[in-house]
Amino acid sequence: MHVRLSIEMPYMIHIGHGVMGDIPEIVSNIVPEAKLITVVGGDRTWSIVEYISDSLSSEGIMIRTSRVFEATPIDLERVTAEASGSDLIIGIGGGKNLDIAKAAAYNLRTRFMSVPTATATDAMATPFAILWEEGRSKAVKGATPLALVADLDVIWKAPPKLQLSGFGDYIAKITAIPDLELAYMLGRERNYNELAVLMAQQFAEQLIFMADGIPGKDPETWETYVLFLALDGMLMSMCNTTRIAAGSEHLFAYALDEVSNTKLSHGESVGLGTALLAPLHGIEREWILEALSAVGLPTNFSEVGVSKEEVVKALTIAHKMRDWYTILGDRGLSEEAAERLARGMF
Repeated sequence: MHVRLSIEMPYMIHIGHGVMGDIPEIVSNIVPEAKLITVVGGDRTWSIVEYISDSLSSEGIMIRTSRVFEATPIDLERVTAEASGSDLIIGIGGGKNLDIAKAAAYNLRTRFMSVPTATATDAMATPFAILWEEGRSKAVKGATPLALVADLDVIWKAPPKLQLSGFGDYIAKITAIPDLELAYMLGRERNYNELAVLMAQQFAEQLIFMADGIPGKDPETWETYVLFLALDGMLMSMCNTTRIAAGSEHLFAYALDEVSNTKLSHGESVGLGTALLAPLHGIEREWILEALSAVGLPTNFSEVGVSKEEVVKALTIAHKMRDWYTILGDRGLSEEAAERLARGMF
């Protein structure tokens, strides 16, 4: 059987202290013919948008700027129009800014550079973007960045929650991969790549092993942490699905967003969901909780103000959040099963 493998990944991943100052040189190397660049960011990152815009303008490049307000189809349409004709789109910020920038670049079939200012999710280099409409999220295609520039001096100034949440999002692979394997074996998922799965498992386990170094700002740990987040797009490209990084734990997190008013970060709810659902796959919950604790993420629902009733409700509806086959099955968990699963998480 002839197998075709097509992998999209950043041509350059540049991580370190003060590397944002290298962006003009990077642009001249990867897009030497660039005459017009659109820099996309939000209110919290607008000073960085202005800094990068000024540094590129001094090189004689025409610059447009576009401000993101919400990760909605309306904002995407506006930013896409504002970036029309650009030789390169540079996204500055966290989840929604990068999602809108990469989706606009994909729509315009132009090149994209990712400049994350936080490590809240693994979205910095994935070929998908999350949009929100009427309270529900959906994934759309996004451009894989030609280059990713992660300045640790900038990332370390982000609120602690935005620095640490990416860890919770990343270790979702502990349950997402068994979910993917189950769906593939049952013929409910067509996309699967054994090499990508092996790499994802090793990356997740290595990051858990290094967890202590994240809150302590160990440079080697942080280089690995950001690199693993940046390589998630490659893993998804190899598998041709987000399912290598998202399974039942993400379905639970989406459901919890609907039933609870508690404002957890995505990584917090996914990290808790990974520990919660691990026993369904025969995986010990304790080592996941130890890793979350080492990083400084919540390890039980009581400490973040989520009630047992909300967790049980979320578990019983989680299977409806996406058209994914996971350990939750087609019919989901009964209330009784959900209550048993939730024991020990309060």
